[in-house]
Amino acid sequence: MLRLCDDERRFAVFKRMVTSDNAIIGQAALHGIAIIDPLPIINFLIQSLPHMHHMVLPHCIQLLGKHYDADVRALLLHYLQTTNEPVIKYTIINILGDVNDKKSIPIIEAHLQDENHHVRSYSEAALTNLRKI
Repeated sequence: MLRLCDDERRFAVFKRMVTSDNAIIGQAALHGIAIIDPLPIINFLIQSLPHMHHMVLPHCIQLLGKHYDADVRALLLHYLQTTNEPVIKYTIINILGDVNDKKSIPIIEAHLQDENHHVRSYSEAALTNLRKI
């Protein structure tokens, strides 16, 4: 049934759900979008990030990371440099390491001094991954 959700009318339901005040509804919507194919609404997801529940935001960032391109890179780097949320920081750092974005090495290095030990740990792992390739 979910595979039939490729028309705008059916995606509209997911679009409303993803910005819900209820984190469970938002996460369910992202899961449905990921199963179907997020490419048709990637731009919508990018535009919706500021309106998402804080518990949904890392899941959306992970989904966007699976479709990494210049636009997603710019967005992730912006969030990395402007957020104070450790979970957002280390989620983005993990993506940058996984996609082998060597241009992001200086930005990740700056997070080796972050106050959060998870951010520092993910930064070290991402840099190890980026430098070994």
